[in-house]
This record gives sequence, C-alpha cells and structure tokens, in this order.
Amino acid sequence: MVPDDQTNLFQTNRRFCQPEAENNHGILFIQEAVVSDLRWLYGLKLVNKSDQDLFPYVFYFDPSEYSIELWYYPPSATKPPPLKADGSLEVGYGEHGNGASIKLSVPEGMHTDSGFIKVFVSTKYVDMQPIAQPSSLHDANPPSTYGRGAAMAFAGPVGADLDQASWNVSTYILTATTLM
Repeated sequence: MVPDDQTNLFQTNRRFCQPEAENNHGILFIQEAVVSDLRWLYGLKLVNKSDQDLFPYVFYFDPSEYSIELWYYPPSATKPPPLKADGSLEVGYGEHGNGASIKLSVPEGMHTDSGFIKVFVSTKYVDMQPIAQPSSLHDANPPSTYGRGAAMAFAGPVGADLDQASWNVSTYILTATTLM
C-alpha cells in the first residue's frame, strides 16, 4: 500500500512516530487513514515497486473485538505470485478486486473506532491462515489460550525453500469516525 494517487486510502499526512522503533533507514512511521464518510464501500490497492513477484497477505486487527480478519490471501501455493513486480493488486473492489469490499462502521454509542491493517508480503507462499481468529469476547467457551488472544495452532509444513525467501510487513492505522 504505497500512496500513489488522490484516491488512495492512505494518502494522508497523519503519521505516528515510534522513536524506539527504528528500521534500517531511521525512525519508523506508521500511517493512519481517517475515514468519516461511512456510507461508502472501500478497497485497497497494493502496489509493488520491487523487481520481485510477491505473495501478499492482508489482515485487519480489531483491538476492540480482539479479532483478526483475513482480508486477502493468495489463491494457491501452486499458482504464481499475484502481486507482480512493478505491478498492483486491488483488494476489496468487489468481484473485480478479489472479493468483498470493505465496509467501515463505528460501534453504537461511540464516535470513533480504530484498527490495524497489516500487509505481509513474501517471495514464497506461506500458509498464514492460522493468524486469523474470531473475537473471543462473544464466545461462551473460548479456546485454551496463553495470554490475551494467543492460542496454539498448527500451520502445517513450511518447506525448505522458505529459507531462501524474502519477506516484509507494513502496518497502517485505520480509523472510522462520525465526528468530521
């Protein structure tokens, strides 16, 4: 998700600095998108400015529900990477954008609600489905957990060729508000 035009959800000047979190290029900034028009459906455009084809995985972390939703997952380990080098991939643009659209809302009695979008990319296919988890707040019999929201899950064999893989992750804050 690289800002590339005026319609990009993350074309914003709001950034949060975490001074203790530094990467190889200095201080790490986390971008925030604040959306106040909750009538519309939204999508994401993933832009690959590298020279490698990538497998993208998009998750939404909802801290108010303690849930993790899978928003995009590559179709198969046997197919080529869907995010081509110097290309883009639309997520949430209805049937032409790999599935359902993104509908933002604010819980009743509140004015804002925030969550986190995490975009993982890898040069090799990885089974990341076990990351997704439903909310444990509404479950009368939650699974055995270690700490808040943690559970043991079997992800299956990863494969020896993953040792040669490259990967990266980006985090974005997504805030829906009724105040603007």
